[in-house]
Amino acid sequence: MFRLIDWGFSLEHEPVDSRGLKRLMSIALSWFLSCPNRYVRDRSTKAIVNVVDSDLELYIDLIGRFQQVNDPYILERVYAAVYGGVLRHKEHESVTELSDMIYRLEFEDDDPTPHLLTRDYARGIIELANNQVKSYNVDLDKVRPPYDSSFSIDVPTSDELREQVTEQVEEADTELESRFWIGLVGSGFEGDGFSDFARYVVGTNSDSTHINGYDFSGAEALRWITKRVFDLGWHPDHFGDFDHYLNRWSNHGRGTRKPERFSKKYQWIAYYELVAWITDDCDFSNPTTAKPYNGAWAYWDRNIDPPVLDPEASSDLSPDEVVEYDCRIDDAPIEEWIKAHEEFPELAPLLELSVDSEDWVPLYGMYKWNAEEDTDSRFERDVFCRIDPVIVEEDDKEELVAWIIENWVESNEIKSTLVSSPVLTQTLRGEYPWHSIVEDQWEEDASPIMGSPVDVKSTALDLLWEAEYDCSIDEKYGIYAPSPYLANLLDLEWVVDTKEFKQQSQDPVRVADISEAEKPFDWMNSLSMIAASSNILEELESEGLAIVWVVQGEKRTITGDTAGNKMGISQTRAVFSLDEDGEFVGESENDFHSWE
Repeated sequence: MFRLIDWGFSLEHEPVDSRGLKRLMSIALSWFLSCPNRYVRDRSTKAIVNVVDSDLELYIDLIGRFQQVNDPYILERVYAAVYGGVLRHKEHESVTELSDMIYRLEFEDDDPTPHLLTRDYARGIIELANNQVKSYNVDLDKVRPPYDSSFSIDVPTSDELREQVTEQVEEADTELESRFWIGLVGSGFEGDGFSDFARYVVGTNSDSTHINGYDFSGAEALRWITKRVFDLGWHPDHFGDFDHYLNRWSNHGRGTRKPERFSKKYQWIAYYELVAWITDDCDFSNPTTAKPYNGAWAYWDRNIDPPVLDPEASSDLSPDEVVEYDCRIDDAPIEEWIKAHEEFPELAPLLELSVDSEDWVPLYGMYKWNAEEDTDSRFERDVFCRIDPVIVEEDDKEELVAWIIENWVESNEIKSTLVSSPVLTQTLRGEYPWHSIVEDQWEEDASPIMGSPVDVKSTALDLLWEAEYDCSIDEKYGIYAPSPYLANLLDLEWVVDTKEFKQQSQDPVRVADISEAEKPFDWMNSLSMIAASSNILEELESEGLAIVWVVQGEKRTITGDTAGNKMGISQTRAVFSLDEDGEFVGESENDFHSWE
């Protein structure tokens, strides 16, 4: 099993040429999706995506084979693999055929599978076809929540649940060493368990009376989930010894990324079914403050990013030169260095980019330089320069620049970052920027500069995937991406297996994460940046738009002392725009601020 998964999951092997072999491998890997071991299940999911590759027709057979499977764990991830495949090959002619099939199976009769994530992946495939093929016609109201499904639940009383559980335990031949239901419903079967699953997944820790803001209590939810675990087939004779062994000998503690018990597998299935029912049939406890449910991302329930096979895919693009800075370890004592507020790198060269011998412009950036004082010292000299561009109407550019100079650059006080840096989570890489999750999470009307006298738009964001449950990866990952405003304005699309977005045209605007850090969040002595080919300026000019670059830098010391250092901080603040000759022009101010 592990050899097959590792081979299919590997990114080094040659693509499988035989369609018959692909079909057989995808079927075998799909059965592994029933496993409660997250490492097996998550890697099998991506192995299917990797093996099937662009032969999307094979997914039609795969869906047909597993549509009636009696283990919801399998169908959920079959759909996840299909979605990953179409996100990677969205121009394939089979995308609409797959979409039609899933629409008939799941949404045409207003009765989709009662499972939060199964619905989410099925919906995504249809949303992609609708976005990709302009002539494609489907009733999206049936595809998007809430759904009018026939699924219903019967919440047991504590006495009814006690009777069901007691009967199974007493009839079993296996002597149970651990009883998972205590953590869900408590010893009295009331629904007052204190396990992490009860408190943080179901959510009783934040509101025990209203699950996700709906008029449905945590106690009811936990009693039904416990009942459903047994209804799905958990039995002491089948899984009691295995679950006890895993509880006793697993060294993963309370972490979320780990092999799990069979009882936990069934808890997850029951939870996703329950939330599907709640969002279909329950009312908000306070409709005036509740936010409508638009998808599985609303409750952070997405747990794998199927189109991303290599989260650390390196960019083919890189800056020809990165500005260096000398922290003067050997030339100046640390207190003298920190107070020398004129000693910052020249700021304009930080904006003048050359990528593969072509002119580019930054859309966001962070230069960072760091040096240890000496091997025995607890002090480190730390310098950073942050670049925060915004898009503005050309007619408003001068007013914005003047306002930034007056209210921020020339301030006599130490200033915090002027431009907010947005982060988007739970978005699958291939969904950006077209999927409705982006519209749902992105605050289109929120200004990146608080108090700005004119309308401004962000140029970039951090597209972050966190690894709370995802065992197909080792750690969280992300890339810088063009903001939704910019991506939609210029019709930018993700280039699969890269850190680049570009237009589909003869001379496309290219936007890429060209960070020079060793790993996604390593900013020590590094450049973290997203930039665009210089023809973006012409595209923006044709729309009556321009870019203004806000730059902030600081010199400071970092210590191992929890109280920090008392030496103060030097700061530089600047704003730049392009003149008629395409040169960066602007104003800057440097100063030192003591903590005394």
